[in-house]
Amino acid sequence: MSFFDWFKKKDKTSQSRDFDEKIEKSYDWLMSILQVQSTMTSGSLAPKNALPKDEWIYGYLYGFIDFYFQVSELRESKNAWMIVTIRIFKAYYGEKHGNDICHKFPDLQTKKKFKEGVKTGGQDLMDFMKDGAKSSPMGLQFYLFKGFKKKKK
Repeated sequence: MSFFDWFKKKDKTSQSRDFDEKIEKSYDWLMSILQVQSTMTSGSLAPKNALPKDEWIYGYLYGFIDFYFQVSELRESKNAWMIVTIRIFKAYYGEKHGNDICHKFPDLQTKKKFKEGVKTGGQDLMDFMKDGAKSSPMGLQFYLFKGFKKKKK
Protein backbone atom coordinates (compact mmCIF):
# COMPACT_ATOMS: atom_id res chain seq x y z
CA MET A 1 0.00 0.00 0.00
CA SER A 2 1.46 3.35 -0.98
CA PHE A 3 1.76 6.28 1.36
CA PHE A 4 -1.34 8.12 0.10
CA ASP A 5 -3.56 5.06 -0.45
CA TRP A 6 -4.90 5.64 3.06
CA PHE A 7 -6.83 8.63 1.73
CA LYS A 8 -8.58 6.48 -0.84
CA LYS A 9 -10.05 4.36 1.93
CA LYS A 10 -12.44 6.72 3.66
CA ASP A 11 -13.70 5.44 6.97
CA LYS A 12 -17.17 6.41 8.13
CA THR A 13 -15.85 8.84 10.74
CA SER A 14 -13.91 10.88 8.17
CA GLN A 15 -17.24 12.23 6.89
CA SER A 16 -18.36 13.52 10.24
CA ARG A 17 -18.05 17.04 11.54
CA ASP A 18 -16.79 15.65 14.86
CA PHE A 19 -13.88 13.95 13.10
CA ASP A 20 -12.97 17.14 11.23
CA GLU A 21 -13.07 19.16 14.44
CA LYS A 22 -10.79 16.66 16.18
CA ILE A 23 -8.35 16.87 13.24
CA GLU A 24 -8.34 20.66 13.44
CA LYS A 25 -7.85 20.68 17.22
CA SER A 26 -5.00 18.16 16.91
CA TYR A 27 -3.30 20.22 14.22
CA ASP A 28 -3.71 23.48 16.17
CA TRP A 29 -2.41 21.95 19.41
CA LEU A 30 0.64 20.36 17.79
CA MET A 31 1.49 23.47 15.75
CA SER A 32 1.21 25.69 18.84
CA ILE A 33 3.81 23.65 20.68
CA LEU A 34 6.10 23.23 17.67
CA GLN A 35 5.89 26.94 16.84
CA VAL A 36 7.17 27.90 20.28
CA GLN A 37 10.42 26.14 19.44
CA SER A 38 10.72 27.22 15.80
CA THR A 39 9.85 30.84 16.64
CA MET A 40 12.84 31.02 18.96
CA THR A 41 15.05 30.35 15.96
CA SER A 42 13.31 32.19 13.14
CA GLY A 43 11.77 35.02 15.15
CA SER A 44 8.54 34.63 13.20
CA LEU A 45 5.25 32.94 14.05
CA ALA A 46 4.83 32.03 10.37
CA PRO A 47 6.27 28.53 10.24
CA LYS A 48 7.17 28.40 6.53
CA ASN A 49 10.95 28.35 6.15
CA ALA A 50 11.41 28.58 9.93
CA LEU A 51 13.18 25.20 10.03
CA PRO A 52 16.18 24.00 8.06
CA LYS A 53 15.90 21.06 5.69
CA ASP A 54 17.48 18.37 7.84
CA GLU A 55 16.80 14.65 8.40
CA TRP A 56 16.98 14.99 12.20
CA ILE A 57 14.38 17.77 12.14
CA TYR A 58 12.09 15.73 9.86
CA GLY A 59 12.43 12.89 12.36
CA TYR A 60 11.73 15.16 15.32
CA LEU A 61 8.51 16.42 13.74
CA TYR A 62 7.52 12.88 12.75
CA GLY A 63 8.19 11.50 16.26
CA PHE A 64 6.39 14.40 17.92
CA ILE A 65 3.29 13.95 15.76
CA ASP A 66 3.43 10.16 15.96
CA PHE A 67 3.54 10.10 19.76
CA TYR A 68 0.60 12.49 19.91
CA PHE A 69 -1.48 10.15 17.77
CA GLN A 70 -0.42 7.10 19.77
CA VAL A 71 -2.13 8.56 22.84
CA SER A 72 -4.89 10.69 21.32
CA GLU A 73 -8.52 9.78 20.82
CA LEU A 74 -7.72 9.61 17.09
CA ARG A 75 -5.13 6.84 17.56
CA GLU A 76 -7.17 4.36 15.51
CA SER A 77 -7.40 6.64 12.48
CA LYS A 78 -4.52 6.48 10.03
CA ASN A 79 -6.29 9.16 7.99
CA ALA A 80 -6.13 11.60 10.91
CA TRP A 81 -2.40 10.97 11.39
CA MET A 82 -1.74 11.45 7.67
CA ILE A 83 -3.81 14.61 7.35
CA VAL A 84 -2.15 16.32 10.31
CA THR A 85 1.36 15.13 9.41
CA ILE A 86 1.10 16.39 5.85
CA ARG A 87 -0.36 19.72 6.99
CA ILE A 88 2.47 20.27 9.46
CA PHE A 89 5.19 19.40 6.96
CA LYS A 90 3.56 21.65 4.35
CA ALA A 91 3.30 24.46 6.90
CA TYR A 92 7.05 24.28 7.56
CA TYR A 93 8.38 23.33 4.13
CA GLY A 94 5.78 24.43 1.59
CA GLU A 95 3.47 22.42 -0.63
CA LYS A 96 6.02 20.64 -2.81
CA HIS A 97 8.83 19.98 -0.35
CA GLY A 98 6.39 19.09 2.45
CA ASN A 99 4.81 16.44 0.21
CA ASP A 100 8.23 15.20 -0.92
CA ILE A 101 9.37 14.68 2.67
CA CYS A 102 6.21 12.74 3.53
CA HIS A 103 6.68 10.50 0.48
CA LYS A 104 10.23 9.76 1.67
CA PHE A 105 9.23 8.56 5.16
CA PRO A 106 9.83 4.87 4.33
CA ASP A 107 13.39 5.65 3.18
CA LEU A 108 14.04 8.15 5.96
CA GLN A 109 13.13 5.56 8.59
CA THR A 110 16.34 3.72 7.72
CA LYS A 111 18.52 6.80 8.38
CA LYS A 112 20.28 7.18 11.72
CA LYS A 113 19.74 10.96 11.99
CA PHE A 114 16.03 10.61 11.25
CA LYS A 115 15.62 7.86 13.85
CA GLU A 116 17.40 9.98 16.47
CA GLY A 117 15.05 12.87 15.71
CA VAL A 118 12.00 10.57 15.95
CA LYS A 119 13.14 9.35 19.35
CA THR A 120 13.76 12.87 20.67
CA GLY A 121 10.48 14.24 19.30
CA GLY A 122 8.42 11.43 20.78
CA GLN A 123 10.22 11.62 24.12
CA ASP A 124 9.82 15.41 24.28
CA LEU A 125 6.08 15.19 23.84
CA MET A 126 5.73 12.22 26.19
CA ASP A 127 7.58 14.11 28.94
CA PHE A 128 5.55 17.27 28.31
CA MET A 129 2.24 15.42 28.45
CA LYS A 130 3.31 13.67 31.65
CA ASP A 131 4.95 16.57 33.49
CA GLY A 132 3.47 19.68 31.88
CA ALA A 133 5.47 22.88 32.24
CA LYS A 134 8.23 21.04 34.15
CA SER A 135 9.27 19.38 30.87
CA SER A 136 8.65 21.84 28.07
CA PRO A 137 9.52 20.22 24.75
CA MET A 138 12.78 21.84 23.76
CA GLY A 139 14.64 19.11 21.87
CA LEU A 140 14.14 20.84 18.54
CA GLN A 141 15.34 24.15 19.92
CA PHE A 142 18.43 22.54 21.50
CA TYR A 143 19.26 20.82 18.20
CA LEU A 144 18.86 24.04 16.24
CA PHE A 145 20.92 26.00 18.76
CA LYS A 146 23.68 23.38 18.67
CA GLY A 147 23.80 23.66 14.86
CA PHE A 148 23.82 27.46 15.02
CA LYS A 149 26.66 27.41 17.54
CA LYS A 150 28.77 25.14 15.30
CA LYS A 151 28.22 27.42 12.27
CA LYS A 152 29.37 30.47 14.27
CA LYS A 153 32.79 28.95 15.00
